[in-house]
Amino acid sequence: MSDATERLADLVAAAKRAGADAAEAMLAEGRSVSVQRRLGALEQVERAESRDIGLRVFVGRRQAVVATTDDSPAGFARLAER
Repeated sequence: MSDATERLADLVAAAKRAGADAAEAMLAEGRSVSVQRRLGALEQVERAESRDIGLRVFVGRRQAVVATTDDSPAGFARLAER
């Protein structure tokens, strides 16, 4: 099991400890590079990286969805409590 998979399993477990009947978690990562040229000359280069974590919890017949970009253990704990 990968580190990311283990961390998401920990997040689901934290949500259940916080009172969820069931939960699911997801992680999306993205990277992009943008290069702009003008009249053949390099004008601008940008690089972007993102990491988003989502958690859906079910309590009885209700559900809630929360998300964060904080993938620290404290961030996961706060996400599970929300």
